[in-house]
Amino acid sequence: MTDDKQEAFVNKKILALAIGIVVIVLGIGAGLYFYWTSPEYCFQQAQEAVQTHNEKQFARYTDLDGLCNSSYLMFQNYEASRDAELMHSRTCMIMFLQVRNLIQPEAVASAKKAIFSYVKNGRWTYGTEAGEHVSRGMADTLDIPHTQVLDVQDVDTSHSDTVVSVKVKNSILRDGFVLKVNMRKEDGTWRINRINNLKEYLEAMDKVRNHKVKGAA
Repeated sequence: MTDDKQEAFVNKKILALAIGIVVIVLGIGAGLYFYWTSPEYCFQQAQEAVQTHNEKQFARYTDLDGLCNSSYLMFQNYEASRDAELMHSRTCMIMFLQVRNLIQPEAVASAKKAIFSYVKNGRWTYGTEAGEHVSRGMADTLDIPHTQVLDVQDVDTSHSDTVVSVKVKNSILRDGFVLKVNMRKEDGTWRINRINNLKEYLEAMDKVRNHKVKGAA
């Protein structure tokens, strides 16, 4: 092989190697980008924000307005459904809806304040305003101060919203319960905005509470 042919052969090898490296790097980059924008990654970032007390990161991956408003409505509607008299009286139901909607802004604002305070300081604190009494009642009923995330069991991306199945436990549901955490994509970022099965979560806790009451009677 002449020097010119040998040099051309070496150059081709170098070019092929360079192209191969670029392809690998681009492939890794595309994979990392896909992961960094995936629901799994965004959910993990929300979890990490709580653990590291990073308010900015928590706000990026959590639609707290959507989460608190939807939770408030589901909670209040569930509590109303347990009152037979209320459910069978049109007048009482209208009054309930009026009061529910009237209190909602204050209760949601209080809940957001308490959650951000927890993310920042790692402690649950409440004020004395009317809305804060409501949000504290919700937190106590849901046993939020004693709730722990155990693991992520499934991520369903088959619809426009993603549903993350998260197993949690608290002082009431010691064997755990799988919450269906809804995430919606906003400007390229998946954000937690709703607990889809909050009613079932409340029912499961009430079942345990009622069993304890019957056992003590």
